[in-house]
Parts: sequence; C-alpha cells; structure tokens
Amino acid sequence: MIVAMEQPPTLEALRRAVAIFETQQAFAKAIGVPQSRVSEVLNGEGRGIPAEWCPKIEAATEGRVTRSELRPDLWSQSEEAAQ
Repeated sequence: MIVAMEQPPTLEALRRAVAIFETQQAFAKAIGVPQSRVSEVLNGEGRGIPAEWCPKIEAATEGRVTRSELRPDLWSQSEEAAQ
C-alpha cells in the first residue's frame, strides 16, 4: 500500500509562489536564483527554503505568499503585521 505524504506547509507555500509565476523559470528569475536551485528545493533536496529567499518571494508575490508561511521558524505572523 502506497501512502501519499503531505507536503510540509512551507513547501506548499513555495509551490503556491511558483504557481503565481506559472513556471519555475519565471519564478526563479523574479527572485534572482537559478531555476535548478528552485527545483532542488521543491524536490526536498538540500536544507529547505533558504532564508534569504523569503523576503524576495514575499515582494515578488506582492504579499500573496509571506515570509512567515515560508519560514515560520524565522518570522512570525505577528512580526509581519507590525510592518
């Protein structure tokens, strides 16, 4: 029996951000990183979403995907509300 594993909420947020741009290539260009690196993170390779991407993603998506959704370990929603 194969059990589908749920994606962590942070990866779901990253997938939503990519979907806004329709392609990984367009998303990568918007945040200034190589498309191959986006693919690696989405596939669970490496150590998760780099912290330095989060403010760039939040800006590129015009707040539709927030840094606290991407890295709740670093940013809380209350901090975002104060900004």
